[in-house]
Formats: sequence, structure tokens, C-alpha cells
Amino acid sequence: MKVEVISKVCGSGKSTGMIEKIKSDKLLGSDDLYVYITPYISGCHDIAGTTAIIGDEYQRPLLDSEGKVIYTPTERNLGNLKFKHPSNRNKFGTKAEGLRYLMDNNQNIVSTHNLFLDINLDTLDNASQYTLVIDEALDIYDKCNIIPDAEVKQLLIIGILYFKDDGITLGFDREKFGDSNNLLLGGDTVRKTYYEPLANLCDNSQILIVKGNVLIWEFSSEILKRFKKVYILSYLFEGREMSTYFKKHNIEYTVTKGDKGGAYFKDLVDIIQDPKLNSVGDNYFDLSASQTRVKRKSRVEPDSDLFEDNEKYLSAKNRYDNYMNGVTDKSISAEKRTDELRKNLHTVMNSRWKAKSNDRYFTCISANKKVIAGKNYTLNWLPYSIRATNKYIETSHVAFLMNMFMQPAIKDACDSGEFKVDEDLVSLSHLVQFIFRSRLRNEESIKVYVPSSRMRGLLEDYLKGLYD
Repeated sequence: MKVEVISKVCGSGKSTGMIEKIKSDKLLGSDDLYVYITPYISGCHDIAGTTAIIGDEYQRPLLDSEGKVIYTPTERNLGNLKFKHPSNRNKFGTKAEGLRYLMDNNQNIVSTHNLFLDINLDTLDNASQYTLVIDEALDIYDKCNIIPDAEVKQLLIIGILYFKDDGITLGFDREKFGDSNNLLLGGDTVRKTYYEPLANLCDNSQILIVKGNVLIWEFSSEILKRFKKVYILSYLFEGREMSTYFKKHNIEYTVTKGDKGGAYFKDLVDIIQDPKLNSVGDNYFDLSASQTRVKRKSRVEPDSDLFEDNEKYLSAKNRYDNYMNGVTDKSISAEKRTDELRKNLHTVMNSRWKAKSNDRYFTCISANKKVIAGKNYTLNWLPYSIRATNKYIETSHVAFLMNMFMQPAIKDACDSGEFKVDEDLVSLSHLVQFIFRSRLRNEESIKVYVPSSRMRGLLEDYLKGLYD
């Protein structure tokens, strides 16, 4: 297997270039087969040259009167090659089975990241005939809540779960499980039990344990190794967990870079440098999720004049006092910071920029989006991890109201091998992806508000060319 990372700045035509390459190879007589995966189902339709059925919850492709998929070939899609979408219309009722069927029948395929991450090795009997194209790096680690943390400890104590040679990957002892449950030996004692999904993931070396009892799911490197060749279309790839994952699993890759980097866009990004507006994020950890997540709704102390009698007032006052006794200094601080962000967002977007509703977007931690957005900015919030969309390509006003750190358990999983993840670069890659949803993709100027001193410093270093 060969892996080539095409690392070019957002909007530079990575996907278009790959489409042109596939078409060109086919014209030259190549019989290569492709699995092309992209983050969203809308992207699958864009690549395949198909259209989703309006109102269909699965966004299946539109069919003609004969029940055949309608393709609309253009220069920017693969419509002429009739790439197929996996279907859940099979005896298992899953798109994973649909993907397996298409691969077994030598079809070119488009699919989403989520579906691809959900497949297992049994799906890939014919993978060696395929080239895999991954549009945007995969999220190859995730928290695994398949069983409670306390149960993990118990299974480790009795030896049903055990550590493999690397000291972090878990195995599942099926024989000991059967013996401990007084089941007859000889068959698969885990089959159709509560523990079957966990056992299967352990068999594929996909469950790691960090911090004593926290389970982390890891995408199987064996899946990637089954393909003939892998292309990854990304930017700042070394700032993605996937790069450390490759090193950990001894997957060699080459990187092809474009001719434009951060320094190229320096004069197009106007970053707010206002001490008052930025003071909410002055310190290194300010605006991190742990310091800004509001866990309680604010309450107003009862006013005795608003109650019919003293008994009802005392009852309400008692509830308020009990609530306030549970409010820590940290949660009070989080509420204050969040309220300050709300005010700052309004000041920046409305008073300073006078940005119209269709010419602005922002992000903050999802737990706080309703509080910060209020009534005016509800439709302008985007998740910080958004990618592979041109929906906001006309937007010129962007606010990044958070200080992005990796989840500690995910970072521990990334750092479990010889190579350590660069957390600053991970944070920067998300920030850069976020601002490039705007018209910056078209090399047009934008205004940006980044109150976190850490995130703002990373962006400034990027625009100086330090990460080119």
C-alpha cells in the first residue's frame, strides 16, 4: 500500500484535481477502481454528479422513471463514471453491507467518513483492487461508551479484558468469559451477549484504554493497509491526529504540498487587536471548554413582593439558596466569561463591523451556543470542526470564540506510541479550516475576531508563514 497526502491550502482545488486525475487515468485506459469518501453525504452527491431526493431522510440519489440513478456529468464531478452510493436496501438493512456488496461487484463508490469508519475487515475482501481517496483527514479516535468505566475495571480484575503487548490496546479473553459464565466451551460464548460488540472490537485491536478505565475506539490500521493505494486530501496534515496515528502504526506516507501557505494570505486577514475585546482570553487556558462551559441555568433571587404569601416566598427562596450552594466559583466564572463573549460578539458583529446576518458566522463550544448567540446570532453558529463545505463562501466576518484543546483521553491515545501529537498544530488546523469556510477561499479579504490569546497567536504565526 502507498499513501500520498496532498496537502494544499483550503480552496486550492484538491478535490477538483483528484477528479481530473481519475478522469485522465480512465481516458488513458486505467482499470483502477475507487472508493471516494468525503465528510458529508452532500459531498458524495457533488463528487458522483447525483442529486438527493428532496425530503428523503437518507438523502438517497434521485432516480429516473426506470428506477436508475440520474447522473449529471460536469467538469467538476465524476458523473460520467457513475460512482455508486452504498444502499441500506439489503437483508442486513445497513449501508456497510451495501458498501461490501458494491466492492464485491467491482463498482466505483462514493461514501461518507462515518460509514467508512464503521466498516470492518470482512467488508474488504476485494480492497486490494481499489484506490481509496479520503477527502479531509479521518477522525480516527473517539471516546467509546460501549460499557461503563466501572465495568471496565471489573473485567480487567477478573482477566476477561487484558492488555496486549503495547500496554494500551485491550484484548478480550473469550474462553475465560465462557468459563466465568458457566457456559459450555467449544462455541463462541460471546455471541449474542451484551459483550459481543466489545469482544469484536478487541479482536480487531480497536479498543485502547487510557487513564485506567477510559475506553478509546481506534480505527483499524489494517483496513487502510488492505487498499492498493490511498490518497488523503488535507491541509496542515501534521496537525491532524491521523499523522501521529500513521507513525504509530508504521504506515509510511509522502506529502505533496501546494505553492501557497499562510504567508500568502497575510494581507487578506484583518484580526481584531482590541485589548478590551480580547481581555476575556488573555491567559493561556482562557476560553477552553473546561473554563467556559456553563452547566447551570442562571437564576434570579426571588423577590418577596412578587409572592402572594410569605410561605410561597420562603419556599422559592429555599430552592434558590439550595441552587446557589451548588454553584462553584468555577461555574460562576464560566457564566461571566460566557456572558462577556455574548456581549463582545454583539459589539463586534453589529457595532464595529455592521455585518449583515448572511455575512457572518461564529463558533463557540456547543454547550454555550444558545447563551452566546441569543436571538440575533442563532443561525450564524457553526461547529468549530466544520469542513468540506462551500456554503459560506461569500461570508467576510468570522468569530472564533473558543480556545481549542484536544480531549485529554484522545491526546493520551495519540501519545501512546513513540511519536507525540503537536496539540498546538491540531488547534491551528481546526482554526484555519474554520476561517477558510469564508470568502478567504476565493482569496478575498475577511475580518476575524479571535479573543483567545493562544489561538490568536497561532493564527498570527500561521500568517507569518511559520507553518508553511
